[in-house]
Amino acid sequence: MQWPYQEAVESPPQVDRLAPTAVLLVSTNRGIGTYTLERVQELFPAHFRNFVLLCVGIVDTDAFGSDAALRDLQYQTRGALRYLTNHLHHLGIPASWVDAYGTDRVEALTRLCDDVRREYPNSVFFAARLLFEREHWWNRWLHNQTVRDMERLLHDSGSELIVIPVRL
Repeated sequence: MQWPYQEAVESPPQVDRLAPTAVLLVSTNRGIGTYTLERVQELFPAHFRNFVLLCVGIVDTDAFGSDAALRDLQYQTRGALRYLTNHLHHLGIPASWVDAYGTDRVEALTRLCDDVRREYPNSVFFAARLLFEREHWWNRWLHNQTVRDMERLLHDSGSELIVIPVRL
């Protein structure tokens, strides 16, 4: 499948760190990431002046025995982040991204969120939650624990996390 906006914008819009900033916790799934970006813009038209995208690549210590495997993970993760950032640049919206890698997604995301919150004091966090046509306990457990954990941790630290439902 060919994705639009593969060409990088030569002069991307500049970020204003004090302006309202939407911070999106995203995965490597470009479709869900794009949907989340669009929903944030629909729900808060012209409010957020910047977007920051955060993604954590999970390193499976049993499967990642080589540098090549880690490079593949970085390639996938950064490819999705670059695509989404470039999409925003094509819309004239300042955007940046940050990635991290580790064995615990929530721990790594928490560190990233703390860093971004300090750098962008006027930020609101967003994450997508998958909704399945037929909900089962394993759907909820496999696909929504990170969002639930991050919601609790961010709220406990005084930040907002708005959950965007994505129906599958």
